[in-house]
Amino acid sequence: AVGPLSGALASGGSARLPLTLRAGQDIRIVGVCDQACNDLDIRVLDPRGDVIAQDVRGNDHPVVDLRAEMFGQHTIEVGMVDCRAPRCRFAVNVYTR
Repeated sequence: AVGPLSGALASGGSARLPLTLRAGQDIRIVGVCDQACNDLDIRVLDPRGDVIAQDVRGNDHPVVDLRAEMFGQHTIEVGMVDCRAPRCRFAVNVYTR
């Protein structure tokens, strides 16, 4: 597993985390956030900047499963959709399968 990648974001904020993948690699990305956080989203972008997987449901524990189509630096975009505090802490773990 890679991670945890962590930080703190205000509502509406986002963080971008680099992730190098090889073609055909299966991974699961799991996000968690603190008690003041209502909604956390994860999107995964390939090296071209295209969204290849996402979990944008209205919950605080996004899970994304994907198989990389190409080698190179992908980006995990973490979006803090709803935080009831000035900032909410989040963490993202990446598991290879």
